[in-house]
Amino acid sequence: MLLSMKSRVEAMRAISCAIAVSMDLAAEHSDQSVKAKHQSRIELLMPIAKGWLTKKKCY
Repeated sequence: MLLSMKSRVEAMRAISCAIAVSMDLAAEHSDQSVKAKHQSRIELLMPIAKGWLTKKKCY
């Protein structure tokens, strides 16, 4: 049970870091196509992360 909780927490941290990197690149990159790609990734992953990270139930 503890290993499954640990793996979920690590996955949550990883998706949060991936979103943070995409946010930085979408804001600061000089190429517009790269900005658009990362903005699309943010729009896809942010609702998933918000729902998953705020879920109260632990298994």
